[in-house]
Formats: sequence, C-alpha cells, structure tokens
Amino acid sequence: MGVSRDGKGKKKQKPDISKLWKATPTRIPNAEGAVPVIPHQQEAKLERIHWKYLGGFAAIIFIVIFALYAYSLNGKTVFNDDLNLRSFTRSYDVSVFWAQQVANVLSAPLAQPWVKLTYGLDAISFPQVPAWYHLVNVVLHATSCLYFYFFVLQLGLRLKAEKRSVNNPYIFALCGALLFACHPLASGAVAYISGRAALLASCNYFLCLNLFLLAFYAQKVTRIVVCYMLGLLFFFTGIACSFQMLTLPLTMFVVAYVLKPDEIEWNNWLKERFQDFGAIALYLVAAAVTLFSARTNLLDNGVDLMQMSHFAYAASCCKAYVTYFLRCFMVPAGLSIEPPFTLAQNFADPVAILGAAILLGGAASVFWLKRRPVLTIALSIATLPFIADLFFVQHEYVSDQKFYFALAGLSLTVSCMIFEFVKSKTQMQPKQIIFAGAILIAVISGLTVWREKAWQSNKGVWAGNADNMSARAQAEYGRVRLDAGALDEAQKIETEALQKDPDCPNAHEVLGQLYTAKKQDQKAAKEFELALESCEPRKTAIERRAAYQQQLTRSCLQMHDYVKAQKYVTPALAVFPGSSNLHLYAGQALLGQYQFLSALQEIQTAYTLEPNNPWVLEPLIEAMLDVGGRQYVQTAASLARKAMAVMLTPKSKLLFARAAIDLGRFAQAIPKIQIVLHEEPKNAEAMYLMGVATHMAGNEKMALDWRKKALAQDPNIEKAIVFHLELEEPAPTKPQAPAAKTSEAPVAKTTEASAAKTPEAPAVKAP
Repeated sequence: MGVSRDGKGKKKQKPDISKLWKATPTRIPNAEGAVPVIPHQQEAKLERIHWKYLGGFAAIIFIVIFALYAYSLNGKTVFNDDLNLRSFTRSYDVSVFWAQQVANVLSAPLAQPWVKLTYGLDAISFPQVPAWYHLVNVVLHATSCLYFYFFVLQLGLRLKAEKRSVNNPYIFALCGALLFACHPLASGAVAYISGRAALLASCNYFLCLNLFLLAFYAQKVTRIVVCYMLGLLFFFTGIACSFQMLTLPLTMFVVAYVLKPDEIEWNNWLKERFQDFGAIALYLVAAAVTLFSARTNLLDNGVDLMQMSHFAYAASCCKAYVTYFLRCFMVPAGLSIEPPFTLAQNFADPVAILGAAILLGGAASVFWLKRRPVLTIALSIATLPFIADLFFVQHEYVSDQKFYFALAGLSLTVSCMIFEFVKSKTQMQPKQIIFAGAILIAVISGLTVWREKAWQSNKGVWAGNADNMSARAQAEYGRVRLDAGALDEAQKIETEALQKDPDCPNAHEVLGQLYTAKKQDQKAAKEFELALESCEPRKTAIERRAAYQQQLTRSCLQMHDYVKAQKYVTPALAVFPGSSNLHLYAGQALLGQYQFLSALQEIQTAYTLEPNNPWVLEPLIEAMLDVGGRQYVQTAASLARKAMAVMLTPKSKLLFARAAIDLGRFAQAIPKIQIVLHEEPKNAEAMYLMGVATHMAGNEKMALDWRKKALAQDPNIEKAIVFHLELEEPAPTKPQAPAAKTSEAPVAKTTEASAAKTPEAPAVKAP
C-alpha cells in the first residue's frame, strides 16, 4: 500500500495501484479515494484518428518540401561531394561491395558506414547523375519531416486524451513540421549531397520515437516486442549514420518521464512500466557497446582543417550554438559554410560558456518543465543530440548538418510558443492565424531557396567567404577561380592563403593543379607532396590523402618517375579499389618499369571498370604490344583500329603501326606513320617506327636516316619501344629487331615458337 499525507500531516492509506494495468473502467467504482486509471490505459478516451486530416496535412508537408527543393535537383557536386561518391562509382562485384559495407556497419558503426553505403547504392544505380543524389536527399528530408510530424501528432493525441496538451494536435504538429521543413538552416543538409548523414540519422531517430510511443501505449505483449525490436534495428542503423543517434535512449527516457501522471509514485510507475524502462536500458547498453567499436576518421566538411584539441573543439561547438545556430534560427541571415565568431580556444570564452549553459539548461529542463511535456521533449531534442557531438572530436566544429536535430527541436519549441500565444489571444480568428502562419512559411521558404541556390556550385558556396580569415576558405575560392580559367588570379589567392597558413593542404593542392594546367609538372609534384605531408598532423581522412596521392602519381608519370608513381598509387588504390584512373596509373607506372604482364593486368582492370573511357585504350594497346604474343598483338591491332576512330590522336596511329610491324605488315604501318609525321614532323616515335618499317621494306639507307633523326630528337627512343616480330609479309631482307627498352631490364624478342608460351590474351571488347 502506498502512503501519503493529508493536509494535517496525518498518514492515510492510499490504494495500491501497481496492479491496475488489468483494470478497464476509467474509475474504480465504490472505492474510497478512487484514483484515475493510468492514462495509457484510457484507450476508450483516445480520440479517433481523422485520417482525412492526417493524410491531407502529410501531403501538404510532402508537397511543400518538393516544391521548395526542386531547384536543388539542377545542382552539381560541390566541395566534398565528388570525394564522398568517388569510392563507390565503380565496383568489381556489387555483391562484394554490399558485403563489405555491411561488415563495416558491424565492425565500425561510428565511421558512418550506412551513409557511405547509400552513396554507393546511388553511384551504382545512377552513376554520374547528380540530380539523383539530390533527389535522394530531398526524399530523406521529406521522410524525416513526416516522421517528426507523426511523432508530434501521436504525442499530442495522447496528451489531449489526458487533457494535458493542446486542443488541436493536427494543426500543432503541422506547424512544427512545416517550420522544420522550410527553415533555411536545413538547406545545408538537403541541398548538399554530403549532408546526407544528418538526414539519415534524423529519419531513424524520429522513426524510433514513433515506435517507442506505439510500444509505450500498446496493450499486447506481441506489439510491444515487435515495436521495440524494430526500434532497436533502426537505432543501430542510425548510429551507423551519426554520433547524435546515441542520445536516443535519453530522449526516450524524457518521453517516459513527462508522460508519468503526477498522482503515481515512481516505484509504482517503474513496476507498471518495467518493460518500457527495460527497453530503454537495452538501448543504453547497445549505445555503450557501440562506443567501444573501432572507427576511422570521418570525411566531414572540415577535412582540410587542423584537428583541434578536445576542449577547443567542445568550446567552439558551444560557441557556434549561440553565435551561429540560435542567431540564424531567429534571424535566418548570414548563413555560411564558415561563419565568423565561432572559434574558441577553451571555455574561458564567455560565449562558449553561454552556449554550454544553454545546452545543459535545455537538457535539464525536463526537471522543471514536466507539466509542459511537449515543450520539455522539444528542448531535449534541441540539445541532447548536439551534446553527444561534443564528445567526438571532428575536423569541423560548425555546419548546418550538425544542427539538423536541434532545428527540429527548436521548431517544435516555437510551435508550442505560437499556440500559447494564440490561446492567450482568444479574439484571433482562425483565418487570421492561418494567414499569419502562411506569411511566416513564405518568408522562410524564400530565404531557403536563396540559400539553396548557393549550394548549386562551388562558386556560390565559397564566394561569400573570399575575405574570411580562414586559409581553407580562401584556398577553395581560389579553386573556383582556377576552374573558371583565371590562372593568375587563382595563383595570387592561393599565395595569400598560404601566407595565412603555410601548411594549408588544399591551398597546396590547388597550386598543384594550377601548375599541372601550366604543364609545370615538377612544381605540381612538389605542391602535391606538401599537401600530402600536411595530412599527418591534421589527421586528415584517408580519402583526402588518397586524392592527393592520385594527383601526385599523375605528376610523377608526366615526369617519367615511374618508381615514385608506383609508391603513391599503391596506397591510393587501397582506398579507392574501384577507381579506373588509379588502376590505369598503376599500369603505366609498371610499364615504365618494364613489368609488362603486371601492367597489362592493371590496365585491363581499368578497362573493365570503365570500358567507355577512350583514354584507357591507348595504354591498354601499348601494354599488349609490350607483352607480345600473336593473340595479344592481334587484339592490340584490332583495338588500335577502334582507337583511331575514337581518339583521333597521333598516338593511336603509331600504336596501330607498332602492331602492324610486330605482325610483319609493314605496308599497313607506313601510311599511318606518314600521316603522323605530316602532323608532327618532330615526333621521335614516328621517326623511329618509320625507320623500322623502311628497314623491313628493304630500304636500309632510308631506315638508317630515320633512326638517326629519331635518336637526335630523343636519345632514349630505342629503350621506349619493344617489338615481338611475327612476320606475315615477305621481307626483301631478314630484318633485325631493334634493341630492347633497357640493357638493365632486357626484353626477349618473341618468335612464333616462343609466342606459344605467352599467356593467352583475354577477350577484350573495343568500345
């Protein structure tokens, strides 16, 4: 029996309500001091769902979001989008790809494997179609807003049945969901493809809260178990998207706490709700176990920034919560990828202290705002997920994606305030309320479209940050000018960025790309090396390092430094195993080191991954000719014919000539060589091939002249070309094959007898 005190301080007996879960009446008849039945059992009092309103308002949310973000479908990939999508643009085997990603979900859930899996699914299904990636983000945002709407509506209906909340849950939920859907702060997650992590986590978060409420008020054990097990599944899925999902059990506890009737004591409430609190405890254990899982550096939006200490990161996040999030929520202006007044070195910063106080106050509001349950839950959503982010140091400390959950919570908070205001102004007519709400939504929607437009290109993202104190922002703006062809202006901008931060990696990267455009490969390689060296102290994500390694490999190949090229392409391939370009670079590096068969395997892999890439054809033909053997050479000749039709380059004609000479068809080779010599009179390879062809035709004097001209143009030309003669046309004299590529690594000249020992050439289809 529970015990309570009357007004005189005397003890009086109170009925034990711990087993009233079996009671069906709303009040125990003929019982002294009858108490109400526990609210969640009042199924008879629950208002019947108006499916017409529910479906209509959900359709409004859906339509508004698609109308609002339709413009983003015209957007391209910006900032880190290409880097995020690059690992998954090609895969050897789709089943292997799925198995690897699922394994990552289990082994490293905090490395956002589910987000990467969705990128891979998009890239495999619709490669090189940015509109599809943007559409997926818009759908996810709409889904998140609908789940949020259903959660608030479900909560409102239950509280209305208990006479503890607003009178019209449908309008109330619509108000909060529309504000969440249309606010400009959401555009950074929706219009930016790489903001998908927040959208995926939010979908799972609000879906789990809906399942929690269904289980919380369920009468049947089967329904309770099914809802909680499904919720646990989506909980793990959300964790694989964002750290902020780890706070879900705390939000569930807040919901259970505020739903507890005041007249029920905690010991009885725990007995009554043992299955619900047991489920929350299970979720907490799952979250705790996940914290010990391995994780890698995230490819967040700050990959080129120096990773801060934990205290500096947490202080900066708290400061950004005030100076950026709350400011832009109230006045949606000045939204930026790098807003000012957000960096703090420690908690000695007064604004950082204020931000921490607001976050802790919002989380603690559950203890003094219990009589206003919806407001309490709203403040919890606005603060708890963001607090979780403080414990995981990342490169970026401020971004729209970080505040996506907080935006939903504050939208619901404002909805509560609006309804409180309307309730106090009883003279306001419904039409006036609807008109005022429509104006508010229209204004913030216009600001959202303006902000959305900025995410259409890198120019829009970075132009507003050109004068920002961040070296990274200035370096990215220099990239924009480089892409526009303003090389001198871009070089000036990058030089100024390096004056602010001499180790700024993306400034070195852009300078490397600039020198590559100017064909100054040695300077380009130096800049890419500097960018790569800055990665270690900054703890840069491996994807970004691999991008630098790829660019450095390309520069090394241009300088014919094949050993160094192989050094950098090998770790890059470990990160991007499905990259056609990296396999091509690896093959070219091996060709330069006379490892012909290994080179052919790499280039064939590149061709398999990207068969419609004409730039793979010429290296593939060259590798086949270097390996030798009749089947390889015949396949090379066939591909060379296709390459001449597709590429229209002198190289393809010379490769065909090489194949023809290898097969003894010198009469077919000479016309192609003559065309190249007419186009490029100083082409050393063409001169050398003409010498070989005329030698086979029996004109020794002309052959010797062409050989001398070729050696004068390029003394190493004889080392660069290998022949495996397979004579088909009779020659006036027995030709002598030219020397192999190097004396240090001689290449045997393959005859018809030895060609039979050469590995059979695989079937290769020309595009």
